[in-house]
Amino acid sequence: MHEGPPLAWHLNAPDAWAALPSAEREQRGELSSDQCIIDDQYFFIRGLVEIPVLDGDGPFAWGTWVSLSKPNFDRTSELWEESSRVDEPSYFGWFSNSLPATPKR
Repeated sequence: MHEGPPLAWHLNAPDAWAALPSAEREQRGELSSDQCIIDDQYFFIRGLVEIPVLDGDGPFAWGTWVSLSKPNFDRTSELWEESSRVDEPSYFGWFSNSLPATPKR
C-alpha cells in the first residue's frame, strides 16, 4: 500500500506479444523485462513516457513499449550497460501499446 495516487503504470509486454497465442510464444520469440523479439522480425524495448504533473509530487510515468528496426535494436542491446548510451541519437520507433483511456484505432 502507498499513500496518494499511483504515479506510474507499467505494461509487461508490447501488444504484439500479448496478441500471440500463449502456446506459440516460446517458439516464436522471447520476452524479458525490457526487450522483446517476435519471429526474429519484430523488435521492441520498454521505456518510460513521463508526463509532468502540475502541483504534484513528480511526473506520471507509463512504462510502455516501442518497436525498433533490427539495426537500432542491436545497437541498443550493444550499449545496454554503457553510460555513453545517453549520447546516442534518437531512434525512430512505433509506440506499441494501447493505453487505458486512450482512443483505439
